Amino acid sequence: MLGLEINPYAAELARTALWIGYIQWYQANGIHYHRNPILSPMDTIRQADAILADGDTETPRETDWPAAEFIIGNPPFLGHFPFREQLGDEYVNAVYSLYGGRIPNSSDLCCYWFEKARAQIAEGKSRRNANISFMGATKVGPFEITAELLKRCCVSLTPTVNPTETSSNAG
Repeated sequence: MLGLEINPYAAELARTALWIGYIQWYQANGIHYHRNPILSPMDTIRQADAILADGDTETPRETDWPAAEFIIGNPPFLGHFPFREQLGDEYVNAVYSLYGGRIPNSSDLCCYWFEKARAQIAEGKSRRNANISFMGATKVGPFEITAELLKRCCVSLTPTVNPTETSSNAG
């Protein structure tokens, strides 16, 4: 399990959640888990900006994502105007300079995750992308994510589960 998280608290929380899942898997499969201390350092979740390497606005470059079979994420959705308000002109301009040829500058912050995932797959560094978005992100407007951008980066814009299926017979 590999990850990038800019917030130090969230990065540590992700590491802890992975350890809990790891320990629960051991217990559920009848494997005795005994360590003291129970947790050890986990270096697979890196504290880093996933879009702009080192947050460097002077000489911007994309963050290198590790090669991984699957990409799963819940990228932040800010909206066009809050994107600039919350992250500042220098950051936004640096991101636009890096991705402007691939994503319209009016795109939301979460679009850059979709584009990074698409590029990872195109370069053979990953096989699948499961970034989460919401249906409102498919609206077409001057300052919203366009459906065309999501279609380019994603397999489907709609849920693939048949609503008539229940959890007991869904495969």
